[in-house]
Amino acid sequence: MRSRFTICAALLMALIAFCIRNDQAAAQKWISAPSSSPQSHTSPPRVKSIRFEFRVGLCDCYCGSVMEVSPGRATLFKQVFRECHERNPAKYRNYRVDADLSGNHWRKLQQPVDHDSLFALPATLGCASCWDGMDEVIEVKFSDHSVKSVSYPAGSAPKELRALSEELSALDAKLENELPR
Repeated sequence: MRSRFTICAALLMALIAFCIRNDQAAAQKWISAPSSSPQSHTSPPRVKSIRFEFRVGLCDCYCGSVMEVSPGRATLFKQVFRECHERNPAKYRNYRVDADLSGNHWRKLQQPVDHDSLFALPATLGCASCWDGMDEVIEVKFSDHSVKSVSYPAGSAPKELRALSEELSALDAKLENELPR
């Protein structure tokens, strides 16, 4: 009986040693794989769209705007409070401006966006619109389906978003000038 136990123990030890060697060999093979192989190299996610929003705290009938930008297109929305529209529909109405966006302009907008730096930022960096100030909100959607939104007091974008905020503000001002008066 003892010899049977000894044989089983020896076989079990040999099996375990075999499994460990195979796992180590597989791990070594995976670690030493060339970095140029498609499986080990992934490109960072691409920017699919950008949303830029102004939020105003105490306001009259128009309390900010939303601009949506994607390859080839920019759209600015200004929405009025329902009560204002009901009070004077001829004066207070919703506005929308669509504009074509060149490939160069789109590249200029997405170039300063770094996925990892953006996701390292907190979602809120102050709330000026909670009182009587104005906040900017930048929301970026990526090709990997991730979305990040950051809100901050207008004019004080964090350094990771400063270049993008300036570009978006300039585009917003241009579209704002195209709104009917």
